[in-house]
Amino acid sequence: MDLDDMAMLRPHITKIGNRHYRKLAFEGSQFNDASDNVVYRYDEYEEDEPECAMIQATGNGFKTSIDVAIELVKFICGKKMETKLRIERETNTQIKLPRPGFEGPVVITSARKKDILSCQHKIELIIESSRQKIPPTHFLSFPLYNMEIISRLEEFKSIALETCRQSKGLDASIFQKPAKLHLTIVMLTLLTQKEVDAASSVLEECYEDVIRPRVAKEPIRIKLEGVDYMNDEPSKVDVLYAKVHEVDGGGRLQELANEVMNYFIMKGLGKDEYGRVKLHATVINTRLRETDKELTSSSQSRNNKRAPFSSRTTFDATEITEIFKDFVFGEHHVDCIHLSQRGVYDDNGQYHCCKSLPLP
Repeated sequence: MDLDDMAMLRPHITKIGNRHYRKLAFEGSQFNDASDNVVYRYDEYEEDEPECAMIQATGNGFKTSIDVAIELVKFICGKKMETKLRIERETNTQIKLPRPGFEGPVVITSARKKDILSCQHKIELIIESSRQKIPPTHFLSFPLYNMEIISRLEEFKSIALETCRQSKGLDASIFQKPAKLHLTIVMLTLLTQKEVDAASSVLEECYEDVIRPRVAKEPIRIKLEGVDYMNDEPSKVDVLYAKVHEVDGGGRLQELANEVMNYFIMKGLGKDEYGRVKLHATVINTRLRETDKELTSSSQSRNNKRAPFSSRTTFDATEITEIFKDFVFGEHHVDCIHLSQRGVYDDNGQYHCCKSLPLP
């Protein structure tokens, strides 16, 4: 039996809400995401199709509405409205989208409830697949904000710029600001306040189910000592980080981070890209480079689209990793876990905290 036969007999199942969809490997009903020309084929099924209470009767038939984040509406439109028009044609419906840049529901109207359900299912599939293309907006982390680490991080920057000034690509703009130092647990894509509130509720549940039992009343202390880089080529590095060592050597923070990440994945939030959390405190990141930001902004202005990540300029970390291999940034009592928003900061320069829970 070849792979195509196996795909026919055991298709991939995608669950969205209370419905399941088979991803089939043969020609049939096509869902084409016009944003990247990737073709998906789905055959929906459900054991007991419920009466959709949200479908309302109108003078000319029926209508329903779907809450869609602003960032996802463009995927329903497709290029030159091709996706929207195709769905309307295939389902005998009319789709009314919110005005560009404005919050609002997507409204579906038709003469038959069956057609509205079909249209709704297609839109739900687009929403589900398109979310994967949106960069993360929030993250869970253990903040590392204390005066000792702040002082040592500034000292690290000063010494590095003086002693490693010949290192290609190294400049002051790519050093992390002390107020932003943290240990990332999992990245999240939360596109509405409702989704942020839901993630906050999940964090509270996680606190009771996972965090409190694992931490109990024993504080977790860590030591940031030494530096390392993310890739295999020390002369072309984008991220340099301080290494994390647990003071008692028990691995409790690593286990806690893994459990929290898995909890959010189980709840449908976040993705497991590496199998475990890589605890690290970023101290240099070339994405912060001022000259690259200027070039990216210029490129976006000319092309009206996001510049590729390849525009980042790496730096040579050969010397800095040798000089600072035993550098001590300080110790820290891990006393809280934060749900934070990327790109938004408070008056102290820290990431905007949407939800914070204390640790002993």
